[in-house]
Amino acid sequence: MQLDAMKKLETRVAELCRENELLCQTVKSEHSDKCKALDDLTKEQTRHEQIRVQLNATQADLRFYESTLEDVKHKLLSGQTRESELIREQVKRASPCCLS
Repeated sequence: MQLDAMKKLETRVAELCRENELLCQTVKSEHSDKCKALDDLTKEQTRHEQIRVQLNATQADLRFYESTLEDVKHKLLSGQTRESELIREQVKRASPCCLS
């Protein structure tokens, strides 16, 4: 009787050990998956931060080019105005009677 109880106990201990091993494997697998997911998220966050820095630099470049373009536009317009004035003066000198 005592031998039968010992065998049942050994069998139960073996079953519990197998269950424990399966649980350990599951926990290790889930931990590994979570670590990989966290690593992927960290890499993605780093990539987003790099993109944000590049975007800020591109926006700064764009503002600079827009400002430069406005400066050139004003210089061209003022140059055209001055050129028109010079042409009018030359025409006036060449034929003052034709201008009203």
